[in-house]
Amino acid sequence: MLSVGNKKEFCCEEMFLHLFRLAGEKSELHFGYYPVFREYFIDYKEEYGGGVQLIKYCCWCGKKLPSSLREEFFDTLEKEYKIETDIGEYNERPDIPQEFKSDE
Repeated sequence: MLSVGNKKEFCCEEMFLHLFRLAGEKSELHFGYYPVFREYFIDYKEEYGGGVQLIKYCCWCGKKLPSSLREEFFDTLEKEYKIETDIGEYNERPDIPQEFKSDE
């Protein structure tokens, strides 16, 4: 889902380093980025209740992060393709165009 890209694509080096931790590095919190929806998040570990918290500002430099595309994504599927789905099933549905399954 997330591949090591150019550091310039991120607001600061700290954000880049936390998103691309080396395999095996341990952390109490996991920061992630979901490119299809252009969302940055904190992923809570299961032992702390699980779930994610979307973040709107960089935790290190304070820069405002890009707006989420989630609502636009599902609106476009519904209006242009007549497909109603939700976050839990959209990636598995064969009728959803491939371009909606990546950030390409």
